[in-house]
Amino acid sequence: MTGSLRKLGLAFVFSSGVLSMSAFAQDVQELFNEGVQALKKGEDDAALTAFQKVLAAQPSHEQAYELWKTTEHQIWLDILVKKGDFELVGKRLMALAEMGRAERKNDGDAIKALLADVKVDDVVTRRTAIRTLAAEHGEFAVPYMLGVLGDQSDDDRRVMYMQALTEMGSDVVPPLVEALGATDAFLRRNVALTLGYLGDHRAGPSLAAMAAKDENETCRNAALQAAKKCGATDAVAGFVKLGSDYHYRQDNVLAAKGQGTTVWSWGGDALVGTAVHAAVVPDELAKRAYGRALAIDPANAVARMGLARAHASEAARLVALAEGGVELGDLKNAYDTGIVASRLAGVDALDAGLQEAVQHKDVVTAVALCRAMSAAVAGPTPGLEAALRSGDGGLRTEAALALAHGAVTGRGKASADVIAALGEAAGRQAVRVVAVVDSDANRGAAIAAALEAKGIVAHRWERGATALAVLHRLPGLDGLLVADSLSDLTTAQIVDEVGRTEALSKAPLFIITADAEKAAEVWGEKAKGTLANADGAAAVVEALAAVEGDRAKAVALAGEAASALADLAYTGTDVSASFAALREAVTVQPDEVALAVLNVIQASGCSMCAETAATLAADGSRSEDVRASAASAAAACYARGQAATDAAVAALKICLGADAPLSVRASAARALGAVKLTPADRAALLTGGEPQLQGLGYIDNGG
Repeated sequence: MTGSLRKLGLAFVFSSGVLSMSAFAQDVQELFNEGVQALKKGEDDAALTAFQKVLAAQPSHEQAYELWKTTEHQIWLDILVKKGDFELVGKRLMALAEMGRAERKNDGDAIKALLADVKVDDVVTRRTAIRTLAAEHGEFAVPYMLGVLGDQSDDDRRVMYMQALTEMGSDVVPPLVEALGATDAFLRRNVALTLGYLGDHRAGPSLAAMAAKDENETCRNAALQAAKKCGATDAVAGFVKLGSDYHYRQDNVLAAKGQGTTVWSWGGDALVGTAVHAAVVPDELAKRAYGRALAIDPANAVARMGLARAHASEAARLVALAEGGVELGDLKNAYDTGIVASRLAGVDALDAGLQEAVQHKDVVTAVALCRAMSAAVAGPTPGLEAALRSGDGGLRTEAALALAHGAVTGRGKASADVIAALGEAAGRQAVRVVAVVDSDANRGAAIAAALEAKGIVAHRWERGATALAVLHRLPGLDGLLVADSLSDLTTAQIVDEVGRTEALSKAPLFIITADAEKAAEVWGEKAKGTLANADGAAAVVEALAAVEGDRAKAVALAGEAASALADLAYTGTDVSASFAALREAVTVQPDEVALAVLNVIQASGCSMCAETAATLAADGSRSEDVRASAASAAAACYARGQAATDAAVAALKICLGADAPLSVRASAARALGAVKLTPADRAALLTGGEPQLQGLGYIDNGG
């Protein structure tokens, strides 16, 4: 039926970023060959389906490279010239093949053997060695080549090595940039010249800085000329731009061949390569760029902001890795440093970073910055106000918490928006978040709206590239809905990239398609189901019912929100804007949250809040602590003069029964003692005239 969710099998789970291929009986090569044969016969639909199945199988880089090598060049051209989905599939397979060809290895013996061939006279042998170095070892060859660049006794060999590095391309730029820190002026000069020949913009800021401050005139001149070739004139501006590009994971600095997971530094007068988890490489490099800008210009506010943001972002991503089961090891130091350094940057830098993070929908970083600011502000800030208006519920809560703490610290009043956000958070249970990626704008918007109407937070994008840029900034994902055809990327690329991100990797997949049978053929058991339009949203919600969501985090935030409301209430802030949400929250949330909500009601609750508390006190299914606290909260409301409803009085009388714990009976009695009753009603309570009070041991006064 149109719009229904068609079951394809069990929900798939990404494992270490790679999907299981057990559902596919045919191997990748056979699937690809099927597509090629169909293409040659002019059966385009069958060919495209086969190629899409190849991508859905998520071939390794090595497998993709084998496909490239064993397929005649004309076939690839035929795929590309067909445009549309054919072109996207072809480009994706070729990109995977390039990654397979380009994966570098840190093999010292192999590198040394190839370097021996670099210095031979035979041009063919030399060029073959250089190509192999570039293809198989890349950046890892640089430490073995620096000695020759600093050797003044063999000009010919030095020139050969510099030429070889130039031909090896952008992969060698990061270690060469760090080698500019060498104490040997001759080596520094030759590294600068080599970077100039490469002309990579990532080297520009470091070369500009060297041109301005190096103590050696020859080095300054070489760096100046090289910086110009890299398009750099202002070192500080260049470092700030570089830091921003790294933080936002821009392709111009993190292209497939341009940056791996090794971060290079200069220590002990030698290059040191440190393996770093891919999730934090961008922020590691962003911190370095911003730090170098700040070292040159300590007053640069943008650099200070960027450094604070990068520290906070990295710390947040490390927490996500740890929660995903990744052993942090030495990265624990980076987390500790990030927590401290982000706070040292100052509130103005944190707030400026928060404004940018909200603007770029970088939820992970924005949440971290809100937490860093929480105990350091005494009133509203532009960044926190922007976060409070965010479409992400978790971020709104973090902003509201920080603003509430600021109001308490500054002896001020929190706004009605803050109060409402805290009330909303106190009642929030496990929130489910999904991503909708569909180039059909109307269909995607309708699906997202239908999901939102059913209580699911739906982030929507029309372009796959935009989706990937933002998805990496989300703290988690409960469902991924992707159209079977996008305008810029393949569906498989979206699935693959999401699967490589720990925080997102367990999200079940739904394919948005008008052809459910074809989707089943392509994706098999890897997809939870399909939907054709917004009518399928209800079935998606049903399918996600088993997804637990991040309940622990939601409960923790709910408790914090309720506690913040209590603090505000006790300092005289009007928190009545949260009362409706709190009355709902106290009945559905677990004990730890309910107790915090009851504290708010005790501090400033209204008559209806007191009735809710009294009803909760009479609920024998709740814990003794919750029941006693609920009765005490009602007592506080009545002590402040709130009117007791008949329903509240009836509930409190139930609490006086002999089967109730003493703490509950005593608290209920206190509440009834504060209620304005008629003399007759009060006498009835004291003499056991109420049926539920029989058996409490009242003295029989005769009659």
